[in-house]
Amino acid sequence: AADDVANIFHQLFLDARLSYRFYSMCFGWFALSLGYYGLAMNAANLGSNIYISSAVASLIELPAYIIAIWAVDTPRIGRRGATGSGLAFGGFCCVLSAVAPGWGVMVLALTGKFAVALAFAVIYLYAAELFPTSVRSRSMGLQSLSARIGGMGASMIADLGKTSQVLPLIIFGVPCLIAAVLVSGLPETLGAPMLDTIDDLSAPGPRDASSGGCPWLMRRYRQLDEESRELEVRNRPEPHVLGASA
Repeated sequence: AADDVANIFHQLFLDARLSYRFYSMCFGWFALSLGYYGLAMNAANLGSNIYISSAVASLIELPAYIIAIWAVDTPRIGRRGATGSGLAFGGFCCVLSAVAPGWGVMVLALTGKFAVALAFAVIYLYAAELFPTSVRSRSMGLQSLSARIGGMGASMIADLGKTSQVLPLIIFGVPCLIAAVLVSGLPETLGAPMLDTIDDLSAPGPRDASSGGCPWLMRRYRQLDEESRELEVRNRPEPHVLGASA
């Protein structure tokens, strides 16, 4: 049993087929938990009545969940699109609050809460579908741990709103923007079969150091090389056997 656990951790942390998914999703959970709970706790610092601000911040989540149900099954959006766009839009609204007028801070904060709530609702589904059955439960547990770390830090950051109204919003927004970039590099799982083991994942293609880390560039070079070889084979004359009839 100990060997099985060690093998699972090795696959999640070190295996190239899963490690990028795992690290990206852990940071995504951290950013969403930090932003979601932080924006909820920061409602008292938005300049309005604390009860009204908290009520509006809660009610704004209802349409987000309805849109999430529609978005995850839409081919043009899917799980990745809903998670990534929610992170990006929510983070952008929080960061933009730094230059917004007084009333605009509240509008942007509530809009950011809407987007973060949408992404938070979808990431549960997306995280489960990204990982094979053999490592799914442990990967979900570690991702949830990352979210709890973000939630613990949210209260301390929200407390900064007593001295600066926009500083907590910027801190909530920047991790969401970074997570959106990381999630954009993950595969879409809408309509894809569930993975059973890590062997169901294809190995990542080789990266050449001279390409500057651009695998698409090296694929293009390899494609040109293969096409040149195929052309050479087609143009090669057929061998002539002495004594054979013409």
